[in-house]
Amino acid sequence: MLMGRCIVKKTYIILGVLVILIAYKANIIKFISIEDSTLRDSEDGVKVNEINEKSIEVHNENNTVQFNDSLSKRLNYYIENQLDSKYTFDAELYRLYSQVLLSEKTFSLDLEIEEESKKEYYLNNIFCYEIKLMPKHFSFIDMDNDNVPEVVIEGDEIGGFVFVLRKYDGRIIGHKFSFRQMNNIKKDGSYCASGGAAYNGYYQLSFKDDSYLQYAIVRMDTEEDSKGELMAIYLIDEKKVEKEAFWEFWKVQENKEEPIWVEFELNKKDE
Repeated sequence: MLMGRCIVKKTYIILGVLVILIAYKANIIKFISIEDSTLRDSEDGVKVNEINEKSIEVHNENNTVQFNDSLSKRLNYYIENQLDSKYTFDAELYRLYSQVLLSEKTFSLDLEIEEESKKEYYLNNIFCYEIKLMPKHFSFIDMDNDNVPEVVIEGDEIGGFVFVLRKYDGRIIGHKFSFRQMNNIKKDGSYCASGGAAYNGYYQLSFKDDSYLQYAIVRMDTEEDSKGELMAIYLIDEKKVEKEAFWEFWKVQENKEEPIWVEFELNKKDE
């Protein structure tokens, strides 16, 4: 009887040890499973991040950069990765530009309305003749060939404007143009302007104090012939040329590289 009890006790002890071992092994297996799962998640995370990093930049047919992120991040990405390498890096200049583009700081702008002349504005709160001027996209472009970029902002179709922002006397000032006065802007800062069918040209800006000048690279104009009738004339660097030479030069200018634009707001389909 005593021996039987001893056998039963030994059996219980052995079963207990086996249960403990099984539980222990299960924990080990569970621990390893969690570790493996974490590792796989980490590996997957790296792959996802790599994909996300590669998909941050999206170019459409209009050479526009779009991002699925906030404007400040899009702006920082653009400054760090998309600026022309010829530009001299100026941290203070880019800080001022960024503050203006994010509507954190005002800039001086002449809207060519007498009572509004040379006022300070936040970019997201500009009205002209009761029409709110909505910025569409921007790019950093060297408009006067000094290796220091200006900020060019194109507005929507309703406002029909272009702003050229630059640093002057320690602050940011802006010059306003209509779409007819400045369009088809190129990466090198040249742009097209039109005063009518016979008055088209490509121009470049230069700056003097707080104002600007523009000179013609190539343009067409009119003058009176011997009979007093208007006839078209063709000029390259303000020198008359034959019509064929003019259009050949015009085509070269028209096909110059486009700048990269950064959208202020993304369409819902792009978010």
